[in-house]
Amino acid sequence: MNCQLCEEKGKTQCSHDIPKYIGGTDKDGRHNLCEDCHKKYDKKHLKIFLEFVGEKFNEDCMWFEVKALQIEISKLKNLHSTFRDMAKQIKKEVFGDDSVS
Repeated sequence: MNCQLCEEKGKTQCSHDIPKYIGGTDKDGRHNLCEDCHKKYDKKHLKIFLEFVGEKFNEDCMWFEVKALQIEISKLKNLHSTFRDMAKQIKKEVFGDDSVS
């Protein structure tokens, strides 16, 4: 299967339009992305959400650090609706579509 961003052929991962750690579900739209594009897409979400809550995101952080940040963000339950709106905007910027199925 081809990556829906870089079109590289090979193994892809399912990337949720609204990440589960900010309230997304399996019913939300998804894209098949290669590992590199998936990481970039996830980091884009993290950077925007951390800035929203007043934290700085280190672009050079390791993947295990990204996962730890996702766990911390998932604890901010009262902000899920705001995060969902932000995730739709990111999807629109990256894929040109802000719909969530």
